[in-house]
Amino acid sequence: VQFSALVVSIPTRAVRAIAGSASRDRPGGWLDLTAQARSPGSTLKPFIYAMAFDDGSAAPDTLISDLPKRFAAYQPENFDRMFRGDVRVSDALQHSLNVPAVMMLDKVGPERFVAQLALAGASPRIAGSASHEAGLAIALGGAGLTARELAGAARITPATASRHLGLLVEASLLSVAQQGRHRYHRLASPEVARVLEGLMQLSTVAPLPAGPRDASLRTARTCYDHLAGRLGVAIAGHLLESDAVVFDDEAATAHITDDLPTALSGLGLDVDPAMAAGSGRRPPCRPCLDWSERRMHLAGRLGALICHQCLERGWLLRGQGTRALSITPPGALALRDWMGTARWRSVVGD
Repeated sequence: VQFSALVVSIPTRAVRAIAGSASRDRPGGWLDLTAQARSPGSTLKPFIYAMAFDDGSAAPDTLISDLPKRFAAYQPENFDRMFRGDVRVSDALQHSLNVPAVMMLDKVGPERFVAQLALAGASPRIAGSASHEAGLAIALGGAGLTARELAGAARITPATASRHLGLLVEASLLSVAQQGRHRYHRLASPEVARVLEGLMQLSTVAPLPAGPRDASLRTARTCYDHLAGRLGVAIAGHLLESDAVVFDDEAATAHITDDLPTALSGLGLDVDPAMAAGSGRRPPCRPCLDWSERRMHLAGRLGALICHQCLERGWLLRGQGTRALSITPPGALALRDWMGTARWRSVVGD
């Protein structure tokens, strides 16, 4: 039996140690196995999910099916030959489930995935087909990669990024907000924003867009059971402007006011503030930092109520296999009349 190991420093990406084989006394011991292409097994699964996260087609809490599924002539199975039904993406990755990984690669596109690996310095050796085209089996190790290529592909250094963000927080240039398992950083004050805006006037490099690249996801999507994207942010903005909802100074909490029934009447909702407050542990209204807009939309019972109303009225339509929502012509008319033309333009970009 032979093995190899490659230890890479995440902050510097420097190789700290290499063991090319277990022993030179064993067969093949004179070969450096870190430079030999082998099946990467399940090590490509994190890269697949990372591409899906970057596209906005999935998030750690997105549900994905772990059920028997055939892709043309290919039918993957889990290692234990068992299926778990609907699971979260984070759990599918943690337990290295095969079927969800193949389904996610099917959504990302195997050819595109291989192209991204090549750009990162890892070129999979694909055999077994006349065309040598990428297939879904790559998700489970159906291609050859060296240990050195895998280490190079993982060149993104979250530890370094976290350290830099921490220094900016310590310098009072950024503030950090905790939301579930995620930490979101934002500018600490308007003064910091003005300084950066002045520096940007001197820069010739276009800023990188945040959030999903898919335009439909940026326009309107679901965030659990409430609305997100430009539409969700616009709805929150209108309710804040109408004094129906009030955020605290740090936008960490929110509460509804007696003006809520008047503000929601334009949506055809007859809501008593006490009813919206309801009972139980779920807050009646909660700010939720929007993934793409980096501003707050509304969660809680109120956010779920508005989302349900828009779907029931046919103003918004769900898409298959995506969290993106389509705004129907009646929905565009109703929502524009409710929030006003100027705010509606921030949603549709007209």
